Amino acid sequence: MYFSKIFSIILMILFICFLIGCKSTEQDQKKTTEESSTSESETTGEPVSVNFAINYPENNGRVDRNIITIRGVGAQGGNEIKVEVFTDTWYSQTGDFEINNDGSWTYSPCYLMGRGSYRLHHNIRAKLLKIGEVIAQHTIYEVEAPEP
Repeated sequence: MYFSKIFSIILMILFICFLIGCKSTEQDQKKTTEESSTSESETTGEPVSVNFAINYPENNGRVDRNIITIRGVGAQGGNEIKVEVFTDTWYSQTGDFEINNDGSWTYSPCYLMGRGSYRLHHNIRAKLLKIGEVIAQHTIYEVEAPEP
């Protein structure tokens, strides 16, 4: 009887810790998914806002294949885009990017090859570079892909 009370208390404490941890993780994800940066205008030298973002896939999204094309917005001609995928560590992708006149962009191929529990937890980070310097980046979290 004594042990069952202690066990119940321990379970309750673990459940509360789990709930607190989940809330802080969700808040951290929302905060970091709306990253933006500033750069200088080429003509005036004044700071301009860069609203660089990945819009496919989405946070907590699911894709139906392991080799995908990343889509986003907020790039300009003359910029470069680098992509990394996180499973157990960050893996640099070796794909090609294309920037359209309206600022939309694509990057492919992007490989989502996590196995086991990692297939449910791909994070994708795109970096916008100007003359080799990162001027903005955007990360999406928890993208699920099929087992490779």
